[in-house]
Amino acid sequence: MNFSDNAMTAILLCSYLGISNEETLKPLTMKEWNEFLDNVTQHGEQPSVVIHSDTNFFKETGYNQEFTERMKKLLSRGGAVAFALDELTKKGIDIVTLSKGQMNIWLKQLCQDSQLQYVNGRYTTLPSLR
Repeated sequence: MNFSDNAMTAILLCSYLGISNEETLKPLTMKEWNEFLDNVTQHGEQPSVVIHSDTNFFKETGYNQEFTERMKKLLSRGGAVAFALDELTKKGIDIVTLSKGQMNIWLKQLCQDSQLQYVNGRYTTLPSLR
């Protein structure tokens, strides 16, 4: 179970791992995650900045108190998530996270022998020449 800090940040903030059925805590939606990533990028940081900073990032970037508290609760369940990930791994279930850069590399490899081509940051189909 080797995850980068950025991958662990995504797992902590976007998954239900380690959240009991009784809790009202909800992970970030895809929209919230993308907005968070945009904000992090605009400040020249990586997503893992929230693991390494003591909510200072949220204060400095203008997040409201309610969102900051939610993020703190999501990030504080690292131990429960580690146990959940370990249990999944024992069952043969792997967790995969792909950052935008990793996704592009993976898609390029996947599309090498197909009619998809990576052009100007987008994947497009090529007309068949047959």
